[in-house]
Amino acid sequence: MTGKVLGKKWIYHLQRCYNELHLSKPSNLDLKRAQNFNPTNVGGYFKLLKDLYSTYPNLPPEHIWNMDEKGIQFGSGHKNAKKYFYINSMKRGNFYRVRLDNLELMTVIKCVSPSGLTIPPLFILSEGPTPVPTGLSAPIRAIGTSQNGWTDNEIGAAWFKDQFIPFANSKKVSDDPIILFVDGHDSHESEAFQNSTFKHGIIAIAFPSKCTHKLQPLNVVIFSQTQHQWSKHCDRQLYEGVQMDRYNIVEEYMLVRSKSMTHELLRLAFTVMGIFPFNANIFSDEDFAPAKSSSLSMHVPKDFPPEVPSSSPIPSDMSNYGTDDDDSESGAKAEATKICFSEINWLTDTNNYEPPASPSAVPASLLPQNMLSTPVTFDRPTPSPHSHMSPSDCPSALSHKSNYFTCSQASQKANMHSQPSSLAVSISIALDPSGAPIPKSYDKIKTELCRLQMENGLMKKVITKANSETKASNAHCTIMTRTASASKTELENQKCKTRRSVKTNARLISHPMLVEKHKADLELKALWASEAAKVEAQKAIKEALREVHIQEEIRMRIFTGESNPFFMI
Repeated sequence: MTGKVLGKKWIYHLQRCYNELHLSKPSNLDLKRAQNFNPTNVGGYFKLLKDLYSTYPNLPPEHIWNMDEKGIQFGSGHKNAKKYFYINSMKRGNFYRVRLDNLELMTVIKCVSPSGLTIPPLFILSEGPTPVPTGLSAPIRAIGTSQNGWTDNEIGAAWFKDQFIPFANSKKVSDDPIILFVDGHDSHESEAFQNSTFKHGIIAIAFPSKCTHKLQPLNVVIFSQTQHQWSKHCDRQLYEGVQMDRYNIVEEYMLVRSKSMTHELLRLAFTVMGIFPFNANIFSDEDFAPAKSSSLSMHVPKDFPPEVPSSSPIPSDMSNYGTDDDDSESGAKAEATKICFSEINWLTDTNNYEPPASPSAVPASLLPQNMLSTPVTFDRPTPSPHSHMSPSDCPSALSHKSNYFTCSQASQKANMHSQPSSLAVSISIALDPSGAPIPKSYDKIKTELCRLQMENGLMKKVITKANSETKASNAHCTIMTRTASASKTELENQKCKTRRSVKTNARLISHPMLVEKHKADLELKALWASEAAKVEAQKAIKEALREVHIQEEIRMRIFTGESNPFFMI
């Protein structure tokens, strides 16, 4: 555009000119999270909270809790994006930063409240010796082990029963129930977990699926701050020669936790999520923008035709507008002509048009053929012997001295030939010469000719414009139709999932109103379990009888040397 090649730092110069322009690296967002965080799911979640706060209007912050798991890697698990200064004498290849590559995982179960309370964390290590930490800066609940260092249904139910319930009940300030927000992990909806919630009257609410990156206080605020401080602490310990292992990681992590998880940060986490105090309008349309751009269906305008012909409906030439072979085709052409006439922008009023004074301004060669002079002839009746018509009464004698006659005379002549009363009209004109039509003057003919030429030019421009717009519209429709067809084929060729998650919306895991439903579900599960046990018992009996029958056949079978050559002596 400017005729110059842009330099390497042109974006920084542009940024100085426009203060609202910022250079930043976008964060990664999973496609499922972009699709699930939409106004429908978030609106249902806040409606559930609104109904809950309406039932318990004086719910104190000490009764609201959020629980989640966080994975911590021994090697800090964070790519360093910092930049460092080095002297020019050092080679670029010899400039390194030493870091640990230990990817061993430790899971930490955290639970916080908007009142600033935190439950001492539970640490889960992979299978191996259980460390006994000493010199802790803050108390912990316990240290457990699992096969891979992750949590499971058994550990989750044990934490809820042995750790959460006693601590939360000790901090109650009223008779209102305790509210626990969790994600949709299976360990939070196991049978043992639900039994404990119903037994102690705790209401458990699950966030909408794949929406914890925007709705869960621990995910959005707490974990990010803790992870940042943990990465810095690991780098600092590495410089001092201290390596992280399963024996000292709990002590080191508690040092970081006591600095990052403050009371102000805990209150802010629940406030920005709209949980406490309640705010259903915390998110704007910009937050839902990724969900709008992620769709599995083709979106086209409402007036977009379902099927578009590849050829233009309006031909490039107007030669076939006079044919009347098909009524429907002539109706379409008349409609197209009507549209073209409606778009004419008359720049000149033809009624006030004055032709040039010189008669030679319009040469005779420009006149149409149907306006040139032809002898005026009429159908003369056969004279009778009693007729007293004189030669001066003939129609030829009534003709004007001019060698031209107007379009009105030509049309009158045509009508006289087509109408059955043309003979009577001719006789009346012959008897009364004053009733004969007077042809138009030369100036009127010239004015009409100029007007027709102007209309013809304007019509050509309108038709050309309409043809161009029609061709462009047809090309656009054809491209969009092919794109929609290709997208539909691509979606049909994709492998469809046979099972989709039904845990999309926010839901109540436990609630006093769901006690009867929970009991009915338990009875139904017990019935299914008993039926399955009966079927297994029948299979075991059949298998035992089959084994007895086989052993009996083996014992009763007689082997002879003739039938089995291996026993021949």
